Amino acid sequence: MKGPLAELHVHLEGTLEPELIFQLAERNDIILPYRDLDTCAISCIRRITAGLCR
Repeated sequence: MKGPLAELHVHLEGTLEPELIFQLAERNDIILPYRDLDTCAISCIRRITAGLCR
């Protein structure tokens, strides 16, 4: 009998939307290496796709 499938391993950076990254950084006085939301989103997409290509 086959059991239900589950996500066993998730990286935090893959679960946060760029908007939330900026909100959390602002709330915690953290300076991000991104100049704006679009740059952050592009970086997130590159990291996710790089992880899929391994």
